Amino acid sequence: MKRYTEIGITAIALGASVVIASGDQHPLSQLRAEASSLLDVYSSDLATEMLDGVEDLPACAPRTIYIAVRPNKGYSQEQFDGLGDAEQASLEAFDVKPSRYYTTFYGSPLVYARLLDLAAKHSDRFDVDGARIMDLGYGQLGQLRLWAQMGADVVGVEVDPILSAMYTDCEAIGDIENAGAVRLVDGAWPNERAIREEVGSGYDLIVSRNLLKKGYVK
Repeated sequence: MKRYTEIGITAIALGASVVIASGDQHPLSQLRAEASSLLDVYSSDLATEMLDGVEDLPACAPRTIYIAVRPNKGYSQEQFDGLGDAEQASLEAFDVKPSRYYTTFYGSPLVYARLLDLAAKHSDRFDVDGARIMDLGYGQLGQLRLWAQMGADVVGVEVDPILSAMYTDCEAIGDIENAGAVRLVDGAWPNERAIREEVGSGYDLIVSRNLLKKGYVK
């Protein structure tokens, strides 16, 4: 397995944020460009608000995590440092640049704006602001954070330990001032009772993309 690296933006980490030097390209510039190009594709006000929110996404500080695949494993730097030599040797370093927090391995999260178009089409009462939204198998943080910025209480559920390592102590997760919140739950829902209790109920919208396949639901 090759070392997972990408050429990123040179920046200085201040706390958990990225400070961008004058004249440097913004680390989320590609996602911002995608949002701009999609404004004429989606039709609802909710989708437009989601796309506009890309400008407000925080540029989280780069980090390195350590992973293996099939089966997936993921460790933060602190967790990796606590492993034995043999376990460390079985893992590969994976560099997480600011944009990767929002896209991970699955492309642009802006495809989720289509769901808001559909929600608006089928219910004139649905509004993201004040809604409870669950994303089962969220895969990436982008859509969760954008919905929370619109005022939603968002819960993302995942079983992938790589994502758990990626989002440990990530500043884009949690309460957002004068908006909603993002909370992540690690585990299999609805299979595990503890996970069912942690996720709770009373959701206005439940989303699941590319998950209900290969025997996941029995």
